[in-house]
Amino acid sequence: MLAISGSSAYLICTFKNKDSNECLYKCDNNNPLIDTTNPNSCENECSNYTLMPENICIESCDENIFTTKDKQCGLCKDIDDKNKFKVVNNTSGCIEVKPENSYFVNEKLNLIACNKGYIFENGTCKKNFTCHEKCKECRDEPIEGNQNCLSCKDDTDFLQEGNCIIKCNDGFYDNGNKECLKCDEKCKTCEKNSSNCTSCKEGKYLNKENNTCINCHENCKTCKEGADGENQNCLTCKDNVPYLINADGYNKNCVNNCLDYNLILEKNFCKEKYPKSYYMLWILIILLTIILIVLLLIIFKSCNSKGNQDLMDNINTELNDKIVD
Repeated sequence: MLAISGSSAYLICTFKNKDSNECLYKCDNNNPLIDTTNPNSCENECSNYTLMPENICIESCDENIFTTKDKQCGLCKDIDDKNKFKVVNNTSGCIEVKPENSYFVNEKLNLIACNKGYIFENGTCKKNFTCHEKCKECRDEPIEGNQNCLSCKDDTDFLQEGNCIIKCNDGFYDNGNKECLKCDEKCKTCEKNSSNCTSCKEGKYLNKENNTCINCHENCKTCKEGADGENQNCLTCKDNVPYLINADGYNKNCVNNCLDYNLILEKNFCKEKYPKSYYMLWILIILLTIILIVLLLIIFKSCNSKGNQDLMDNINTELNDKIVD
């Protein structure tokens, strides 16, 4: 067993002779002990480890002491005069920077430990927690709304912003590696890449030629296409211009007041007081009336002509009768 004293490490006596009560690791300087069970077993070189700076052969290095490639054991702070650190009870070796969430166990010897609730891993003191059940690996403990996964346990799941889910949500696309990445901010949905939109957010419409989202007229909440001259081409209106003109002569414009356009308000739509069909009906009625009048006049005239002929025939007959008499 090793212990720390001052600025060096040394071997404490763990095996003693039952008769003499003396430590069994004592050999002469030229022949350090290699077999601690046999006080007479001394060799010129260590087959296991050498304790620095005492140059004593030992079976292993203490966890609080670094191990070099040539099987020497010593303090991290003494390596290359770089004042390195060692995490107690950890076999990962020396580190050059004291990590966050750590404290000194022995500041003089640069022995450190992670704070309570943290564990040492890959040169840092990370919070000790259990990953979410859906995570294969995670970066932090799960919180409400975020599983904090780095990878998913189920191969059929998609990883989206730390969560393992069945499919990518709107506003995200599958990058082909079961990972959901964000679409362009104008896209409501997209596929294959962030700018290849398949639908658009409010106030924009989809240009199907290049699958990009383009702004509607400023008055439109939704639109089927961009504004064309005076035509806004809105499908629905924003709250500040709530009324959609839905009348002949206009192409879905949003306005504040229907009366400004000599229209009436009906269920949030500006409409003409009488629709085109109303006027067409009256025109038809008028035309039919004219036709009827003309027909009546023709009939009346025809009747009058026949009546006049009969009257003349009667007069001629009476005159003839009188002449004969």
